[in-house]
Amino acid sequence: MRYKRIVLFGAGASFGSPAILPVSPPLGTELYRVLARTFPKSWGGVSEKLKRKFEEHFEVGMEALWSMYPNAISSLKPGAPSPNVLMQDLTRFFISFRIAPGREDVYSKFLIKLWSFSKGDDTCFATLNYEILLEQAMSTLSLKPRVIRPHGGCNLWIKRGGKMYGTGRAVGQGAHCISSRIKPLPLNAINALLNKRNQAQYPCIAIYTEGKVTQMGQRYLWRAQDRFRRRALACQAVALIGVRPWPKDHHIWNSIFETMGKVLYVGGERDYKTLEQYRGQNRQTCFISERFENAIEDLVKVI
Repeated sequence: MRYKRIVLFGAGASFGSPAILPVSPPLGTELYRVLARTFPKSWGGVSEKLKRKFEEHFEVGMEALWSMYPNAISSLKPGAPSPNVLMQDLTRFFISFRIAPGREDVYSKFLIKLWSFSKGDDTCFATLNYEILLEQAMSTLSLKPRVIRPHGGCNLWIKRGGKMYGTGRAVGQGAHCISSRIKPLPLNAINALLNKRNQAQYPCIAIYTEGKVTQMGQRYLWRAQDRFRRRALACQAVALIGVRPWPKDHHIWNSIFETMGKVLYVGGERDYKTLEQYRGQNRQTCFISERFENAIEDLVKVI
């Protein structure tokens, strides 16, 4: 394989970065509170019981909500908005973020440094984030975006396949779209599609539950997850930037725990200890820095 290294970005990579408009995206621990304030009728309208679960952990809340609607089309439960309405508003939230001009954001700084060390062309990029800040940074640097998205992204829309309608009902677990043909679209086009009357579709983004399923293009995500797994196992180095270890996500973490390539970590020291424990003593695991902005120079040198 032509890639010597793979870089995986999480929410911690975007959080706190300068030159992101209107502000940098929140971390996962704050995501529900921000969504509830921004969309009081959907995310803010869940029952108190569900709200406590979301505040405990975003995945716990989504699993509790998702389990309420096992059928393809279900009546809305009291205090539980339709999952597809929530995912549409989640998309509206993430398409609002963009890279400011000037190349002062951390993604641009990292990419510039990586190519200055002649390490860009044989580096594979992946992200678990729904926003497309990484692709935007690549485009401003005249780099062709080539990003693996194991959990999808807010710009990925179904090219062909089934349609979902009925925003007043819950489109539940039995309504997985069979299409795997996905087309990246401009964010203004995504916004227009979201606002079409009575349609229940949203981009190919994973519903944040165990297994990270989606109603929109599941096979696309399976292929992206398999591509990430194969490259992580084959690469000489895996860099994790702002990604918290979550062993329940076997499609991501099994290959990271098992790869014999060195794993470089940028994030909290407690999360690094978890990563180190799962990888064991026989695999090289290195802590670089807590913050992405402070790690760029050292990370590029050793990656």
